[in-house]
Amino acid sequence: MSDASYVNELTPEDAMNILWFYGEKIWEKIDDKVWKGELEGPFWVWIYDAVERLEHGPEPETLIELVEPTEYERNEIYQLWSKLSERQREKLIRDIKRDLAERGLAKFLDTLASSLTTFINMSAESNYERRRVLKDVLDKAYQFLDGKISFDELMNYIAELLSIRERSSHPELFMKGVALGKYLTRTELKKLVDKLLVGDLDRELSKYPEPY
Repeated sequence: MSDASYVNELTPEDAMNILWFYGEKIWEKIDDKVWKGELEGPFWVWIYDAVERLEHGPEPETLIELVEPTEYERNEIYQLWSKLSERQREKLIRDIKRDLAERGLAKFLDTLASSLTTFINMSAESNYERRRVLKDVLDKAYQFLDGKISFDELMNYIAELLSIRERSSHPELFMKGVALGKYLTRTELKKLVDKLLVGDLDRELSKYPEPY
C-alpha cells in the first residue's frame, strides 16, 4: 500500500481540492454504470440516493463508499479529511451534494422535456391541441421563472398532466428527480428550467404555428 504522507505538506485548501476531485468521481462512476447497464433505472435516481447518503451518512465514510476507492485511496481520504476544519468539511460535503444534484436534475429535466413532447404528440388529436397543451405547460414554466410559483408547484402541475393522461406507474422516479431541486438555489433551478425545459418546449411549439 502506498502511503499518503504527502498530505502532511498540503494546506487545508489543497486537501479540499483533492477531496472535491474524489467527489466528482461519484457521478462519473454512476454515469458509467448506468451506461453499461450495471445500475437499472434513470441516472438521476442513483444521484438522488448518493446525495441522500451524503446528507445523512457519517463522513468521510460515506464519501469513501460512494467513490469506491482502493485501499490506498481510503487511507488518503481519511488523512485529507483530517486536514479540514469542521466548517471546511461542511462546505465540502455541501458543494459535492450541490454538484451531484445539479447534474442529476439536468438529466431529469432533459428526460422530462422529451417525455412531455412525446406524450403531447401522441395524445393530442390535432396540431391545435398540441399547441394549446404546450403553451399551457410553458405558461406554468414562465410563472416559475417569474417567481410566481415554486419549483414544486411547476413539477406538481406536470406530474398531474402526465399521471392523469399517461397514468405513470413509476411516480417514485419522478419524485426523486424533483427532490434534487431542494439542494439548489432558486437561481440555479431557474437556469436549468429555462435551458432544458423551456428551451425544448419552445422549440417544439415552433413546429405548430398559431393559426391565422
